[in-house]
Amino acid sequence: MTEQRSNEDAISSPEPVPGPGGFQIDEATRRRNRNTAIIIAVLVLIMILVGTRNQLFGP
Repeated sequence: MTEQRSNEDAISSPEPVPGPGGFQIDEATRRRNRNTAIIIAVLVLIMILVGTRNQLFGP
């Protein structure tokens, strides 16, 4: 019952849903997200390399 009421409230809200390309993101946020993704990828690769090195060559 509450789900249906919240859905009706969402449908009848006066704010229009942005169309395609409506969610704009500034360049600083895009750069920060890209840098964060690169850092996470590098850390994951380092963890994989350390794990495989220990398996291949021993501790």
